[in-house]
This record gives sequence, C-alpha cells and structure tokens, in this order.
Amino acid sequence: FAFAGNGSFSSSASVSAGSWQPFGLATDTVFTICEAPGGTVLAGTNSKGIYRSTDHGSTWTLTTGTAGYRINGIAYIAGSLWAGLENGGLCKSTDNGVTWVKQTLPNPIPAAVSVRKLATDLHGDFLASVYDRINDVGYGIGRSTDGGATWGPTSGLQEFNVTDIVTSPTTGTMFCAVKGANGVYKSTNNGANWTLTSMTQTYRVYSMGCSPNGTVFASTCIDPPNAPASNGIYRS
Repeated sequence: FAFAGNGSFSSSASVSAGSWQPFGLATDTVFTICEAPGGTVLAGTNSKGIYRSTDHGSTWTLTTGTAGYRINGIAYIAGSLWAGLENGGLCKSTDNGVTWVKQTLPNPIPAAVSVRKLATDLHGDFLASVYDRINDVGYGIGRSTDGGATWGPTSGLQEFNVTDIVTSPTTGTMFCAVKGANGVYKSTNNGANWTLTSMTQTYRVYSMGCSPNGTVFASTCIDPPNAPASNGIYRS
C-alpha cells in the first residue's frame, strides 16, 4: 500500500499504473504518515492531531493526546511511536498509537517548542530536529542514546534551524536540510563533523528521503525572499 496527500490516498495495485483512490480524511490536511509494526497506519494532521487505522485506511479513529496540534512527523523508534508537534514538543505512544503522552525535553528547550523531524542513525540513536518558532530560535539536532529518556546535542553542526534529517541505510552518512536557502549538510562520522554538499542554495529544502540503495532525495519549496520559486525534487 502507498499513502500520500491532502487527506489520505491509497493504492494496492501498481503505483506506476496511476491507480490512486481517495481513502478517507478528505477534509483534513495530512502532514505526515507512518506505518507502525503490525500494519497500523498513523496520519498526522494540521490541527486535529493523529488519526489511526488498523484496516489499511478503510476507517480512521482519532487518537488521544495530540488534538489541536499540527503533527510534523511520526516515527517508530526504540520500540515506541513518537510524534513531533508544532509548538507542542514531543509525544510518545507505547500502545501502538492509541494514546499519546507529552515528553520532557532538556533545558533550556521550552515545552512549547516545535519538533520538526524524527530519525535514527545506524547505531539506533534517536535524532530530532528542534525549533522554537515563537522566539525564532533553533536548537539543531538532539540525540538520545537511551530511547528518548535523556537528550544531548549533536556536536559539529553550526546550523541550528534544521528542517529534516535522514540517514543512509547503506553507508550511515547523515544528511540534514537547514532553514532558508542554506542547502544540505552531510556527516560521515555520526554527526561529529558536517560539510556543506553541492545541493543548490537557491531554494529551501523542506524535506528529504533516502532509498534503500543510498540514493538521497531533496524536495524544494518557496522561501521568500531567499528564493523566487520552488524547483521540484533533487536527487543524488
């Protein structure tokens, strides 16, 4: 099954055949989708929180604990489900997404911070990009080596407003996109040092992805006044 969209769309046939159909949540803006162990699908919306489906999207149930927040990301990490909230910090679910509980982030990060993206590295460490939208302060990439119990900074990165993080499953190289038209950085030593890649700095990179063979994708978007327009998807 593949899911995407404004609302949720599903196709059990070949995606290349163009066989996409509306599959629920048509009145909601869906920001992120995650498949949990066992096939449960979780959809994070703009303001209603997280919906949950156990039948491949045929029916959806609103979960508890995230209502009123925009959901920036959902991921299954260290045996639990995690959600990054806009102006709401970090939430955790230990019952396969039925209920969500707010987590405490370390000082000086405020409780109402925006957790933008969630990821893991090849060591299984939990990574999260954190940004205080209210005060326009970036906290870079946080790292937890104990499943989210404690957090510390990822050293070496001098850009603190990070929009996305991905790790190559083949090499372990970490990539991060930073605010505005500042491009994409990469680290080959688990975040100790970062170098700017050749990704264009004309457009803002909003999100990234990495395929199983190590191909990296970057999506661009408008970010005035730094960029005149968006320019689709880049690949390396």
